Amino acid sequence: MIRLFLLGTAFGGLLIQRGILPIHGSAVVIDGYSVLFAGVTGAGKSTLLAAFRKQGYSFLTDDVAALTMDRNGIVWVHPSYPQQKLWRDSAEITGVNTSTLTPFYIGSNNEKFAVPINSGFCESAMPLAAVYELIWGKCEAVAITPLSNIEKMTVLMDQTYRHWLVDGLGQKISHFKQCALCPGRLLFPA
Repeated sequence: MIRLFLLGTAFGGLLIQRGILPIHGSAVVIDGYSVLFAGVTGAGKSTLLAAFRKQGYSFLTDDVAALTMDRNGIVWVHPSYPQQKLWRDSAEITGVNTSTLTPFYIGSNNEKFAVPINSGFCESAMPLAAVYELIWGKCEAVAITPLSNIEKMTVLMDQTYRHWLVDGLGQKISHFKQCALCPGRLLFPA
């Protein structure tokens, strides 16, 4: 549980404190660009990342994505560490063997595992091409809905990892600017 806290909340707070935008999401590398899947806990970010990994794509990060913008206005996603967090059912669906893993969280109906990644981890920052917000719930069909720039900004603000730390760390103005600048610099789905 300590490791989970350090790699989650403490890491997210440190990124905010250093002016790096932490998004609650997982990033995969496609054709030299990163694609970020953001969303609330349980939306399927890690499961989708595992499905992409199963298809041979590399990944940059799971759960906390660190975004920076360079002088040329390019938004970069930085790699985290070669580990993925998966619930037992997601691991089984994507072909991950959990028999040798010890769960770090045990819920009433499921267990969560830290899955080490031995291959397919990208160790270099990649330019961000798109952000997809995963919204879970009952639906008849999956849909991709393009967003206006203000809606994109709202997604980034809402999906900031541990967003409740922003104000307490004195980063409210900086955070707002980061979230406002990113949408115009990304190749969001059209």
